[in-house]
Amino acid sequence: RSPDVPKYVHNPPSNLPPALVEALISQGDIVSTNAFTATVLDLARRKYLKIEAVEKINNGFFGIGAGKKYAYVLHKDTKKYVSKKPLLTFEKDVFDFVFSFSTDSKTVEMDKIKKDMKTSPTKVRTFFRSFQKEVKDEAKKRDFLENTGSSWRVKFIVFNIIFIIVFMSIIAQIFGVFLEGFYFIIMFAVFFGVFVLGIAS
Repeated sequence: RSPDVPKYVHNPPSNLPPALVEALISQGDIVSTNAFTATVLDLARRKYLKIEAVEKINNGFFGIGAGKKYAYVLHKDTKKYVSKKPLLTFEKDVFDFVFSFSTDSKTVEMDKIKKDMKTSPTKVRTFFRSFQKEVKDEAKKRDFLENTGSSWRVKFIVFNIIFIIVFMSIIAQIFGVFLEGFYFIIMFAVFFGVFVLGIAS
């Protein structure tokens, strides 16, 4: 074990990427779809990309079902992506994966990502397996993983509590009290999780 890594970590470092928080708390047992979604949010928080909610008016059918809805668009900040501190391998792969669904390599709607993911299950499966491996490799490189750990039940409970706190703090920094943005994140996390688990089974 590296002398710079403490034997016990009561609170994950605040600047630690959320995917590595998951790997640290679960000791590499879990790298879930939540880690992917949290990484997208963390990239937005660090301003590598921007999440824009575009309001659309739904006129409904003779007024029935009329109201507002939002289309969520991801914008790549090419300048900051090039000039800022280089991303970790798994972060860069998440970034590239998301914008691989873009027609201009600069912007992409979430609806398009979800639609294209459904028609490209092999691509999604290959990406997610690579993502899981890269997160675990980075955790091992930082000497985060013990050879032995506590009960998986305890780790599971602690992991979920801490990961939810990290996840919600990132959402708060990006969206504040923007409830529609919160709804988008929850729905995207659920969609990606169910989709990946479905094609992996």
